[in-house]
Amino acid sequence: MCPVREVWQSLQIQERVSGLAHPPFFTLPSVPCPLGPSRRETDAAARLGRPRGGHNTSPGTPPAEPDQTRRLGGLIRPPPESPGPGSTSSASLSPRTTVRPASPDFMGLPAKRMRTGYDGYAPPPPLPPAGGQRSPLVPTPDSARPGVPMPWQQGPELPRIHEDVLGRAWQTDPYVSDPQSVTSTIASSLAHLDSAGLGFLPGPALAAWLPSSASAHHRKSPEEATLVYSLLALGAAVSGGPRGTAFEYAAVARYAADKSPLSLPLVQARVVLALYYLADSRPDDANDVGTAATLAAMALQLNMEADQAQDAETVALPYGLGRNDHAESRRRTFWACFALERLGGAFPFRPAIIRQEDVFLRLPTDDKSFEEGARTTAPFFEAHSAPRQDHHMNTKAYLVQIVGVWEDVMAGIYRAAHRSAALDPSEAAHLRHGIVRRLEEWKRSLPAAISSEGIGWDGVGPGQGERPTLVVMHLLYRMAFVKLHRHVRRPAPDGPSDAEDLASVAKEHARGLLKTWCASVRNPADAPRDHPFTSTALVEAVDVLGAEGAVAELPALLAEMRAARSGIAALGTVWTEAQVQGMALDRRLEMLGRVAEMGLAAHDPGEGVLVWEAASREKGDANGGANGSTTSPRLPPRLYWRLAVPMERRFPRDMDRVYSDTP
Repeated sequence: MCPVREVWQSLQIQERVSGLAHPPFFTLPSVPCPLGPSRRETDAAARLGRPRGGHNTSPGTPPAEPDQTRRLGGLIRPPPESPGPGSTSSASLSPRTTVRPASPDFMGLPAKRMRTGYDGYAPPPPLPPAGGQRSPLVPTPDSARPGVPMPWQQGPELPRIHEDVLGRAWQTDPYVSDPQSVTSTIASSLAHLDSAGLGFLPGPALAAWLPSSASAHHRKSPEEATLVYSLLALGAAVSGGPRGTAFEYAAVARYAADKSPLSLPLVQARVVLALYYLADSRPDDANDVGTAATLAAMALQLNMEADQAQDAETVALPYGLGRNDHAESRRRTFWACFALERLGGAFPFRPAIIRQEDVFLRLPTDDKSFEEGARTTAPFFEAHSAPRQDHHMNTKAYLVQIVGVWEDVMAGIYRAAHRSAALDPSEAAHLRHGIVRRLEEWKRSLPAAISSEGIGWDGVGPGQGERPTLVVMHLLYRMAFVKLHRHVRRPAPDGPSDAEDLASVAKEHARGLLKTWCASVRNPADAPRDHPFTSTALVEAVDVLGAEGAVAELPALLAEMRAARSGIAALGTVWTEAQVQGMALDRRLEMLGRVAEMGLAAHDPGEGVLVWEAASREKGDANGGANGSTTSPRLPPRLYWRLAVPMERRFPRDMDRVYSDTP
């Protein structure tokens, strides 16, 4: 028996549900694209040799398949001359799987939607109408929708694969068995990485390397094969393919990463694998693999230029890269570790390994120079300093700079929360004003084409191709302001005016964050979903703006919040954690919807909902009365609301300037 066929037969995972086994090949319906591919998808396909056209939207679909179904195989497809998947194998290692019992209240989260390009996804199926009569101001939570499962109901637990099988699969090049499917899936993975601002592989060089490294005389190295399997795992996960297929690819990649020698492809494979684990809602695995990637990057001295590293003269150049594009690839790999460590969810509760003071590296250059292998003249990264504009910088460089400021904001909050004594008020104010100055200088350093005022969010103006990265970049800017002014520790109780000033700045930027999102997303189906940080920022904005206000302003505010909820629903098709955040947001929107609909009747201190009537903006007490509401008797009374419990509870309550004065 040939080795490829033996490995293929060994790795067919037979999922058994209710005693019935699924076939080893999964059949997916064809998703035509009547309007044709987007420009960005066409460019990505061209860079990897992928056939162009509007009818090949799945990474696992051969372009010339005439029928209306596509077949995405298991881990490795058999050669054309080998028997079909029905043949038996003594190496079958698939135990009977167990199915988690489904709650009668929670059924059916929409499956991950098929990625059709940089900004394009197949539209989701419409949700069935909710039963009963509900006010249009009260959104229907996912938990009340029939056919929507909770994130932990992801189907049967997938079985572990024996190490012998993983080892044999690692030695097998999947490109040999199915070049079209592998090329298409990797193209989808690279498009996702680029859109998230984490791209570190030049498309043209990779397109030439994939087939050349599959020949008998130029085999892929073990670490290069590890990267291929990591890219296949991420591509299958973000493109709507079967979860078991991505799981198989990831299992081989994880096994190979643990046994591969230290190298640049190993760091890159671990970064991609960490993103796959985040998409599959496995944060512990994502943290483990991401930490291993960062440690390997520091061991390889990726924090400095290639010509300054100790092994500059002896290092082998992977993927057939030249000196210039290899140097840029290692730069971008380091910056991917830098961003992933700070935006992956564990920070700041797991302190960053990379210290900004230890980075002696240029910022990413523009994509055109990278793909052409041109020598970069991008400026060096400057730790904890004000950014400066440079025409050789691209959007990824500005993203790196704002991530650096974000680190200082969150690390400062974390340290303040855990110090035995608070900083002197003047010292704390000085630090806060210094970060505000850096944020404002970063915004002024942006070229007009990618500033929030100059972006053509409707897809006509500049910045169209990098829209997902631009969205994350501007959300980070707003989010930094929100956190900086929301979580402040003082040695003594603040005066009312001081607390209100901090809260008002946080609310101002939370509103700006929602407006940026709404401006960038004209159609919820086209919402960028390439970065998991987006859902975190949207939930934070809703949490801050929903704390208190005038009831008369709630309908307009709820409209913006519902747009944020639609964005989180779109993100949930890729990032499972966004589904959990969406459920928490549903509960908050339902609570605010009742306040908007019922007014004073929604007052319920037991549920943490306070509604009161006052002639001026005075806080109500825990019983709903007004405290000194006689300052302006000529003004008609107005209704106000306040919520007692924040959604963000990771930091001490007495540091929360938005919710600190609630009972």
